Amino acid sequence: MKKTLQLFVMAVLMLGAASCDLVEDLVVVDKAGDTKFTFDVNEAAGTQAFSRIKKVDMSVPADQKSLIKEAKINSITVRVPSFTGTESQILSDLELFYVATGATDTLRVGTIADIDLYLLNKEERIAFVAFDDKARDDMKLKEILAADGSVTFKLVGKNNSKKAIKTRLEFTVNATVTAQPLAKN
Repeated sequence: MKKTLQLFVMAVLMLGAASCDLVEDLVVVDKAGDTKFTFDVNEAAGTQAFSRIKKVDMSVPADQKSLIKEAKINSITVRVPSFTGTESQILSDLELFYVATGATDTLRVGTIADIDLYLLNKEERIAFVAFDDKARDDMKLKEILAADGSVTFKLVGKNNSKKAIKTRLEFTVNATVTAQPLAKN
C-alpha cells in the first residue's frame, strides 16, 4: 500500500513537471470595469420621439488584444445626474442600440422601462437596461475589444411630457474581461 502511494505521488510529480508549460495557458485574469457615457436630452414641450448618438472608446492596448479570452457584460445602468424639472417627467420606450466602428449591423442592446427623470435624479436611483440577447452582446464585446474598440451607441425614446425636458442620462456598462496575464519580461 505504501509503495503504491509513493508511485502515485511520483507519477503526479512527473506529470506536473512535464506540463509546466501547459499551466501557463490555464492562468487567466478576470478584470471588471466600467465604461461610462452620457446623452444630453433637451427637448421642447410636445416633442414626441428623440434620438441621440454617442461614440465611445472602449479600446484595449494593442499588446493585450490577443490575450482576451472572453468578455461578459454584467449590467448596463442609467442614472440622471442632472435634471432641470421640479416634478415628475417621464421618458418612455427607451431603446439602446450599438454598432462597432466600421460595421454596418446596428444591434439593439435592449430597452429601459419608463423612467421618471425627477425621481431618478432626486433620489439618485438607477434603472437597468433589459437585454435583448446578452449572449450575442457578450460575443460582440469581445470582437469590439479585439478590434479598434470604438463603438457608437444610439438612444431613442419618447418624451410623453407636456413640458420641455432638459436632462443628462449617464449610462454605465459594467463588464468583465477574462484574459491571459501579460508575459513577464
